[in-house]
Order: sequence, then C-alpha cells, then structure tokens
Amino acid sequence: MAEHAIALQCLDRGQACGDARRKLAECVGAEVPDPDEAGIIEVRIEAASFDEALDKAWNAMAAAGADDHLAFAEHPDIPEHWRFRDTDGGLPGALA
Repeated sequence: MAEHAIALQCLDRGQACGDARRKLAECVGAEVPDPDEAGIIEVRIEAASFDEALDKAWNAMAAAGADDHLAFAEHPDIPEHWRFRDTDGGLPGALA
C-alpha cells in the first residue's frame, strides 16, 4: 500500500469545522491537519491506489457528516458521485 494525498477545502472556520475535521479523522483513520491560510487540508490516506484513497475519503466524509464544512478541493472522479451508494449496508443515518 502507498500513501495518497487528498486535498480538501474548509468551507468555514471555527468550532463546527474543527469538529468536522475530528470526525473525519476518526472515520478515515488518518490525521486531518489544520487548514493552511487558503483553507486547504491535505489528508494522507493509505490505500492500494489513488482511486481507492479517494473512495475512502468520500465514504469517510459521508460517515462523518463533514460535507457541510469540508469539500474536495478538486472534483472527485467518481461516477454519479451525487447518488447514494449502498456499498457496505448503508451509512448510519443515511436516508433509504
């Protein structure tokens, strides 16, 4: 496995964004650093490929409920990314 960097953009600052970063870190199993002056965070994820790392980050964002405070800095190349995907029996709190 290799380490892959996924760039995220903080949509806001403060306690809510900090909480979202902490929840994301728990869900993805990686350190989520403080944002730089432009609000960019680089999360490093262990995975077999960049696509797998991106998928892990995508799933962790959903599980953490962090998408109100964080966004992918570059648009993810995941087909139909806007659709709900039930890949692991669903996410806690996800609408059916």
